[in-house]
Amino acid sequence: MTRMQRHRSTREPWRRRLLAVSLVIPLGLASCAPGADQDEAADAPEEVAEPAEDEEVVLQVLDARAGEPQLQATYDRLDEEFESRNPGVTVERESVNLEELLDTISLRLSEDDVPDVSAVNQGHATMGSLIDAGLIRTLDEYAEQDGWSDAQSEALLAMNGRYAAEDSTMAEGDLYAISDTGAPVGIFYNVDHLDDLGLEVPGTWDGFEAALDAAQEGDLTPLMFGNVDAWPGIHLYQLFWNDLLRDGAADFVYGVAPMDEATGVEASEQAQSWVENDWLAEGWEGIDYDSSWQRFGDGEGVFLATGSWIAADLAEAEADIGFMLMPPSTGDEYVATAAGDFPMAIPTNAANPDLAAEFIAFRVSEDAARIYIEDGHIPAALPDGWEDLAEEGTIQYDLLAAWERLEADEGMIPYVDWATPDFYEVSTAEIQNLLGFNTTPDEFVDAWNAEWESFHGES
Repeated sequence: MTRMQRHRSTREPWRRRLLAVSLVIPLGLASCAPGADQDEAADAPEEVAEPAEDEEVVLQVLDARAGEPQLQATYDRLDEEFESRNPGVTVERESVNLEELLDTISLRLSEDDVPDVSAVNQGHATMGSLIDAGLIRTLDEYAEQDGWSDAQSEALLAMNGRYAAEDSTMAEGDLYAISDTGAPVGIFYNVDHLDDLGLEVPGTWDGFEAALDAAQEGDLTPLMFGNVDAWPGIHLYQLFWNDLLRDGAADFVYGVAPMDEATGVEASEQAQSWVENDWLAEGWEGIDYDSSWQRFGDGEGVFLATGSWIAADLAEAEADIGFMLMPPSTGDEYVATAAGDFPMAIPTNAANPDLAAEFIAFRVSEDAARIYIEDGHIPAALPDGWEDLAEEGTIQYDLLAAWERLEADEGMIPYVDWATPDFYEVSTAEIQNLLGFNTTPDEFVDAWNAEWESFHGES
């Protein structure tokens, strides 16, 4: 997914989730792979000699989770398990952060010496550009032959790895990548503050807004929020946008249709109403993301809208914290911004593509999913009996239950900044203008639809 860098705490974790930095493909590479010739190159790469069975093999893996020691420890555990199942194989993993991945991935994958497995980022600006340049392989043959794509729903596979190269359409066509972990965006809440206010965890949209109002009347910060970094505004705005547009939100991101104007205006008016009601943290315009979650962890604020990547830090916070999905305004089916984390792809020039496919198959297996849960993470596909692996009453348990609910309700909405190569810049700027009352809801919708039409054409 196109994402913004994760929070920069002292452990320097990074967020996959919202930075639409355009991925620049060198002109020479792009000109070498036009039209059907490019598709053929990506689907049928040059034959690469696989090592003999008794030969020592080094499998090169590139991940984008530098600065996340808890997850890196799990990767070590998974690599050791894979090596034990494949004698003679050594996994050598290189970890970079998201910005490094986006800055270097096109050049790295165009070289002769490339990783066998590489993390990529969803969206037109990143994964789409790699596919259009013929730099990563289709995975359909492996998925069909070994059945490892059956581990995940088609909706999740499409969101994280399908791409129709002939017309640059996301969520359709061949499978180019697959995720092994998930990342939902929702609401973290302070258990003690809700208790002090005499409130249960809200189960409806109206109930949530009533809790925000009660927090304000109780001299508490209703919603801890800071938007200096710009991308947190996307998380906040998509609460309203997802709830009202639902399938229309996904259609917008995938290039099916522009935003319905009336519904978009309503969502934008709701967003502004939260500002008018003083439900956001005082001085939110000058609060950065790190400060917002740290202050929330220290007990300031009843709610915090962000994603699961912050869960490990908040689990160690002083406050007693839980997680919930934003409840729907109508009906009982939940929707939320959510996707798989940094999908894995096999570069076209990989030296060991078959072994790379086995590595990916293991990483999306039920055995790996259990290891992820044991270590405190969210696997993209939950194994049977996951409830016995996580401790009820913890943030992780709440997140796993939320992920299961989103899968059941088919409620995962992609990150809006995947919509076009430049949509991150457009969306963040317009959301800042909207929340600052420097633009009207009508003007906001017009700006989003104009950017959408500049890439997808008028519908």
